[in-house]
Amino acid sequence: MILGVIGLGFMGLGFSRGVNCFKATALENSIKSAYRFASLLKELNDYMVEKYTPKIKSFRKKKIGILGMAYKPNAPYVYESQPLKIVQELLKEGYEIYIHDLLAEARWKRIE
Repeated sequence: MILGVIGLGFMGLGFSRGVNCFKATALENSIKSAYRFASLLKELNDYMVEKYTPKIKSFRKKKIGILGMAYKPNAPYVYESQPLKIVQELLKEGYEIYIHDLLAEARWKRIE
């Protein structure tokens, strides 16, 4: 069974920092709607991990493969990576995981 998911959410240092700065600016200036919007962006992004981890577990296979850990093709960065968060959760439960992402490999191996 193959579960293909493109775009699990935002990843990468720039977007995450941008949302946090936007949220802080909204708070400093008492702009409730902007603050709530930034909060919802973060909640939605975290929800993607919560949504897809149980779907992967539902296949009842303890050996899985993941293609891509970085936030976009041809990038080595795994900061705030949803696939990495899913992998960390599955490893806690004894899953055997095979990952293919040549550019990001050195970075995610340090995080394991």
